[in-house]
Amino acid sequence: MKKFLSIFLVAALLCLFPVCAEVLIEEEELPEVPWYELSGEGTILTVRLPGNNKDGMDWEFEISNPDALELITHEVIEGESEGMAGAPTTYVASFMSTASAENTVSLILRYASDDPSEAAFATRVLELSVSADNVISIVSVLERDQSADWLEYDEDNFILTVRLPAPESGSQAWELSLLNPEFFELITCETENGYVGSFLSNLEGAGFTELSLTNENITYTVNLFASEAGDLFVQWVDVFTVLLPDAIEEAPVAE
Repeated sequence: MKKFLSIFLVAALLCLFPVCAEVLIEEEELPEVPWYELSGEGTILTVRLPGNNKDGMDWEFEISNPDALELITHEVIEGESEGMAGAPTTYVASFMSTASAENTVSLILRYASDDPSEAAFATRVLELSVSADNVISIVSVLERDQSADWLEYDEDNFILTVRLPAPESGSQAWELSLLNPEFFELITCETENGYVGSFLSNLEGAGFTELSLTNENITYTVNLFASEAGDLFVQWVDVFTVLLPDAIEEAPVAE
């Protein structure tokens, strides 16, 4: 009887492991869902952004040219966001072009509290071009946050390391720009498989800097503050993408 049970358990485990492996492969191959998309006709733009109804903040929008774009639907869906812990929500809003003439417009979305004195926790900006037929094209995308997974501190907060992937084309290296280089310096840099650079304050006094890394149509920017003790603090980070003509044609489109 014991021998029979052992054989049964081994067979059951052999059946389970392939199933688990298949599930993991499927999860890894899931495409990243963009937070913005255009309708099939290109006349409606929809954004979906993560939030949390326990943190006292909400997404709010601003349209730079109200004659070119207007809000048509808006809702907050509970329990659908994977971007924030606690009580996740998803902010969903759709906008339509109504100008019937060529226009440019900025759609600015901020994740902030009701207190106007507090800075936004996150900001998203879509620069749009609108045709006379009310077709919307996305020209550029700005994503601003207070932190990013491509940044890493050392144990003492004295060294900040930036890790960026290799360029898709592989034809152009990352170009570094550093504001106030007299207070901040690059101490290590590797570019073989992307960009890995570490930055250090030189302890000559407190101050701010912005370091930017640009490759073709995308720029990563970090706004840093260094204390007199040499501690580094990230104030905000930007990822700015200019959509090239081919990328505009391939912008996310709702099916």
